Amino acid sequence: MQDRERLAHGHPRFGQGRSGPPRSRQRGSICGAAALLTALTAGCSVTTNQEPRPGSCTPFQLISLTPDGSSPVRTNSKFVFAFTDFPDPDLAVNANFGIFSGPYYYTAHETVDLIGRAIAFKPTSSLPAGLGFTLAMSGRISSLRGCPLTPPPPDLPDGKPATSYYFPIETVEPNVDLPPEPPATPPATFAQVLDVMARHCAGAACHLDATAADTDASGGCLAAPGGGLSLCPAQAFHGMIGVPSRQVSRLTIVVPRDSARSYLLRKLLDAPPVAGHQGPPDDSLTEDELRALQSWIDDGAPATPPPSADGGT
Repeated sequence: MQDRERLAHGHPRFGQGRSGPPRSRQRGSICGAAALLTALTAGCSVTTNQEPRPGSCTPFQLISLTPDGSSPVRTNSKFVFAFTDFPDPDLAVNANFGIFSGPYYYTAHETVDLIGRAIAFKPTSSLPAGLGFTLAMSGRISSLRGCPLTPPPPDLPDGKPATSYYFPIETVEPNVDLPPEPPATPPATFAQVLDVMARHCAGAACHLDATAADTDASGGCLAAPGGGLSLCPAQAFHGMIGVPSRQVSRLTIVVPRDSARSYLLRKLLDAPPVAGHQGPPDDSLTEDELRALQSWIDDGAPATPPPSADGGT
C-alpha cells in the first residue's frame, strides 16, 4: 500500500523511476479495475447535453476501461478510458497517463475520441510478455465543460482520498496463441465525406444545394451559404481545412489528424464550445456517418484518396 499511496499523491509521470505495486499483488487483484469502475458508476445519474447552469457542473466520471485487466492482455494493447462526458483533449497527455512495471516506465500516445467520449492510451512499443504492470490515470483529467473528474473511492488504510486511478494489468505469457485481431476499418475518403454533407447539409439556408450539384452551372454552391461555410464539392475542402470557425474563432473547422480539436466534429456532437444549433435540424448524422468524418480528419483530411497498389487512384 505504501507504493500505491506514493503513486496517488506523487510523481507527475506516475512513478517514473519508482516501484509500482509488486507483481504478486497485481496478480491477486487482477479484477480490481472492473470492481473500481462498478463502484464508481453505481449511483451515477445521466444528464442531458444541455450546458450546465452557472455554478453547476455536469458529472464527469470514468465509466469503463477496455481491456479492463480481468484477463491477460496483448502486448500491443490499446487501452480505452470511457467517460460520461467529452474529455478535454488538452489534458490527454503523457503527464496524466502512464504504464509501468517496477522502475520501468513505458511511453505512450494518447488520442481523444469525442464520439465515444473516450481517451485511448497506446504504448509506443509492445510491452514485454508475461509481466505485471500498473496502468495509471491522473485525476487532473476534466471535461470540455471544465468539470473535474470524479475521484476514485478512498483505497488507502487511513482513508485518504486517492487523486489518481490505477489498474493492475498483466500481459499474456510468451508463445501464447491468440486469435487474430479484426482488420482495421479504412478511413473515409473526401468523396464519402461529401456524400454525408450532401445528405445532411443541403438546403436554401444551409451549406449547399444538393439538387443542383450535378445539373447546374453552380455545382451546388450557394451565393450565401449558412454561416459563410460552403460545402459544395468545389468549395468544401478549402472552406474547412485550416479555416477558423466564424462561430468560435479560437477553433478551426478542420484540423488535419486532430478530430477532437476540429470544430466540425464538435459542432455535430454539441461538444463545447459551440454556438448556434447542434447540426442539421431534425436530421442528425448516424454514428457511422460521424465516424466517417472523424476517420477522414484523423487520417490527415486528404483531398483525394491515396494511390492504389497499381499506381492508379
